[in-house]
Amino acid sequence: MPRARFFAIAPLLLASLLPLGGCASTADDESTTEDDLSYAALRIHAEGSPEAKAILRAANEMVPADLGFCTTTCEMDRGFFDAVETQKLLAFRAKGKPFTTLTQVIRTMAKTGVNNSQYVQGRFLDVAILRGWYEPFDAQTLFALREGSPEAVGIVRAANEIALDKLGRGKSGADFVMLDWMVADAVAAVRKGADGTAGTADDGHFSTLADVRAAIFSPEVQRHAAPKTQRSSDMFQGSSLAQLLRMARLRKWLGAVTPPPPPPPVVVTDPFDPASCQGAGLTVAVAQTKFGPGETKANLGEVAVNIRSRDCNPISGCTPWKELATAPFQASSSYRRFTKALTGFPEKGNATLTIESGKVYFGFQTNGRLYEPSYSTSYSFHLSGCELGTGRWCQFMNTEAGAQFEQWGIGPTPYPYSPAGIDVPTDLSNTITDHCARLVMNNRVQAGQTGTEYQLVVSGKY
Repeated sequence: MPRARFFAIAPLLLASLLPLGGCASTADDESTTEDDLSYAALRIHAEGSPEAKAILRAANEMVPADLGFCTTTCEMDRGFFDAVETQKLLAFRAKGKPFTTLTQVIRTMAKTGVNNSQYVQGRFLDVAILRGWYEPFDAQTLFALREGSPEAVGIVRAANEIALDKLGRGKSGADFVMLDWMVADAVAAVRKGADGTAGTADDGHFSTLADVRAAIFSPEVQRHAAPKTQRSSDMFQGSSLAQLLRMARLRKWLGAVTPPPPPPPVVVTDPFDPASCQGAGLTVAVAQTKFGPGETKANLGEVAVNIRSRDCNPISGCTPWKELATAPFQASSSYRRFTKALTGFPEKGNATLTIESGKVYFGFQTNGRLYEPSYSTSYSFHLSGCELGTGRWCQFMNTEAGAQFEQWGIGPTPYPYSPAGIDVPTDLSNTITDHCARLVMNNRVQAGQTGTEYQLVVSGKY
């Protein structure tokens, strides 16, 4: 069994056998002479790299109790170094100076006749990953990765494409993933398929990040992982994901950055809010599509008439708007002008398109029956004069038998809407799109005067 592989699984096989000062392994088919050790070659991470910095922090900050094996249940974020490696590291730190280079760590923990460089670096890097000392590869960041993110794409590709003999810790070289061998074997098992042989028809494939996570902490891995606590389970997965992501970054396998989905549109239902109907104006060409062959009238959908008011004065300004169920309208007959209180708002009606003399007009008319306290009166709000494609203002009025309520609109001369007898100019604005209409009529108090302002809105979606 290779030395690197032995010590990757040693905490699992020997957890109850070896205390902190246990014996070192002598089984090693990767032995070499001291003279053959090239620290430049064994230093698979560049000095000053994020990996080297993370390894140095772990070598300098890990407490003695977390460096070696454990005899009872313990967390995975410990070194699992043998007694010789642990004693060499502690002897260096006893001099009172921290490790400042990766080469120092490798030379300090080297053992005669044993190539343990990659194991030392891999275990320290695992600890840094698990303790959040190695950005952006710390475990908690990895657990938060979403499917389809560039990092997730890279992890899946690394699990699928890196040579099987380079998934676990190897002799040397930066192209090894340095997974624990139990995890490496679990990943390889998925790729080999049921027959256990790579390159055959039943070979498996990782499709998602969830597939990779399921493999790196499969039931087989769980049976050997010690201890079986949730934190250790998570940390075990975090170390493995980080090693795969490190290799994906090295090989430039990260996926393309995809923007997050846009937030759902905010639906505004308040008819007095301009955002409740927005869009390009309804064109004559689009309006023509609303008619059947030979038709001159097309029903668009329901509209409603809403009204609100506020009291204003030149000293303190205006009160908040208050929506009304009853509002005064000034009317005229052949005999007199008078103010009537109309009730029943919001009033419902229908919006239509009509073709007259080769032109298309937008309009609406209500068909309701409203009641005032003393007697009933039937009337109809209606809108006319909205010729599409001309940009002209519409004209709005309401009528009843024997009387005509004042027009709203802008024509050759303004028609004032004068509730409560206040004679002020009236303005009208409109929005008519292919999916909604919102026409606003404002009765404003003149500057410096006291009075009540009214706002009437005709709106609907179709």
